[in-house]
Amino acid sequence: MSREERTSHKNAPVSPGNWMWSIILSYIPGVNILFYIITAIGSRKTSKRKWAAAHLLWCLIIAAILVGVYFLFKDTVTAFLETCKDFFLSLQVKD
Repeated sequence: MSREERTSHKNAPVSPGNWMWSIILSYIPGVNILFYIITAIGSRKTSKRKWAAAHLLWCLIIAAILVGVYFLFKDTVTAFLETCKDFFLSLQVKD
């Protein structure tokens, strides 16, 4: 296979079915991060690789923000979670 053929294959459009499976896998918690990593590293299609890398970057940014918010408002978050726990425990049916 010549270099031009390999380049055109990498830049060939990704099929709608391939995108559908990619989006479905990206909705499954836990699987999505693993899928993004594998696709960002090993995809043959340039557009798919860049898409996965961008999603992985967003996941990392959001995780960093959540950790930062937790440590900034640790007492408030802990009190809120304790209140939620008490609320849901009060909803339990008592025999």
